[in-house]
Amino acid sequence: MITIYKSYKSNKFKTLKYACVSILIVMSMIGFSQSEHKSKYDRPIAEIEHHALNIVVTVDSLQELQSELILTDFNVLLEEAKAYQNLSFELVCNVKGLSKGYTKSMTLKIESTTENKDYFLSRIKKLKEVAINYYTHKN
Repeated sequence: MITIYKSYKSNKFKTLKYACVSILIVMSMIGFSQSEHKSKYDRPIAEIEHHALNIVVTVDSLQELQSELILTDFNVLLEEAKAYQNLSFELVCNVKGLSKGYTKSMTLKIESTTENKDYFLSRIKKLKEVAINYYTHKN
């Protein structure tokens, strides 16, 4: 009968030991999850500066080029892009459906500053003309 009492007593202490360890783990998890970690890269939003605006347009056909690349939309975009110092525009023209699954593409890119918005728009117009020529003579 004494041995039965000892085993009951040791099980009681094991259960108490596991309960204490479990409570300790839960308390430490709660404590560490509430702490705030700050990184050296965290900055307030007010300090973020915008230096460049990059615009990339990818088209797969002449019809898509004419419907996607509308110059009046760029006038509105450039009016709202006064916070940027540099502008770049990239036009990617893809041609699919060539023999044996091959594709070909052409990429045109221009860069300018926000001071030269009229020049930038005239260059986008020239890129559109080059892309139209590319699609009409793609063979």
